[in-house]
Amino acid sequence: MKGAFPSYDAMRGLSLSSIKRTRLFMPTPWVDPMDNLHSQNRELKDENTKLKAHLAVLETRLSSLESQKQADNEHLLVKAKEVEHTLIASMFNLATEVQEAIIAVSSKVDECMQELRERREQALSVQISSLPSTWWGEIDDYASTLVKLNQAIHLTKFNPNTIEKVHHDKSTNQGILVFKTKEVRIALLQQARLLKGTKVWISEALTPPNSKLRNKNSKRFKKHKQPANGPSTEATRPSSRNSRLQKLPSHLFLLPSP
Repeated sequence: MKGAFPSYDAMRGLSLSSIKRTRLFMPTPWVDPMDNLHSQNRELKDENTKLKAHLAVLETRLSSLESQKQADNEHLLVKAKEVEHTLIASMFNLATEVQEAIIAVSSKVDECMQELRERREQALSVQISSLPSTWWGEIDDYASTLVKLNQAIHLTKFNPNTIEKVHHDKSTNQGILVFKTKEVRIALLQQARLLKGTKVWISEALTPPNSKLRNKNSKRFKKHKQPANGPSTEATRPSSRNSRLQKLPSHLFLLPSP
């Protein structure tokens, strides 16, 4: 029977059109949970090993830093002690130098003040040399001393009201009169020529520095004046005259009675 059965091509087309396209799923392989846990455990151990190694490096670095810090602290402490010792020594030396400078300056100031006082007193003082030994009594009385002084020098009379004090140089028996005003002193020095021909003479009183300078110059002059073949044959003046160039010792001053 022709046409009772479909042809091969028709059947093929029919089968292709009637079959729906479907997705094919492959079965998931079965994994043992223990293997999974072992794998995770290995990963954790590896990570833990890396962390321990990194931690060991950090601990080594920290230990090195602490050691370096301790060494630096010790070095700084040593340096601080050295600086402290140096500062203390410097301050002590500076204090010593300042103290020495103060003492030196103070001594120089005292010398200058003493020299100034001597110069001021010199401006009011006269020196009387070659006085008799009786002009200065055993009793240190101002009035009696002036009486004896007036007796020793007949051409000059001293007014007690014009004299500030009287000084006796025991080593040379010289007298030093300190007047209250320069005018009285100048007047007495002008009268000194009246004593020419006597053993007594009046001259200006010298301060110790000026006395030393005059002594030095006098010795130098005598040395140049002395002959080369022997000592000088020139007549020398009385030793009391040279004594007026000596330093004035502060043995005793008589002040006028009030």
